[in-house]
Amino acid sequence: EGVALTFRPLMDVGHDTSWWPSERATIERFVAEHPREPHPARLSWETERTDRYNRIDWVVVEKIDGPSGRVDLVRRDNSIEATSNGVRTFQLLLSPDALDFSRPVTVNVNGRAAFNGMVAKDPAVLLKWAARDNDRTRLYAAELTIEVP
Repeated sequence: EGVALTFRPLMDVGHDTSWWPSERATIERFVAEHPREPHPARLSWETERTDRYNRIDWVVVEKIDGPSGRVDLVRRDNSIEATSNGVRTFQLLLSPDALDFSRPVTVNVNGRAAFNGMVAKDPAVLLKWAARDNDRTRLYAAELTIEVP
């Protein structure tokens, strides 16, 4: 498994977008052929900080133990399995596009139960993340703070 990489150096262009007209069709074709998954089922994130660079998609690292912390997550149906190394607390951003809010959500961390219950939609959470992300394909209706057991 890997990535197919195409590198096309552009000669005699500056650090600007003067090249856009000649590259527009290629870039737009690439974007159309590689749609982004707004709520990926698998995530991995490692960070040294919690004030910035601490979020990937639907997980935010809030507290770490030591010089850095890593969390790996897999979402299946309404269950989230996490493996944490050095992360003490993380927040899950939950979307009704990825989870069924009419059923309980379970979260296990390092093989131990961390949460099992219903999650309620919160309009304030929706507005906060919609304003921050400005992305109508990634709307989060609830936050769930997980303390690593």
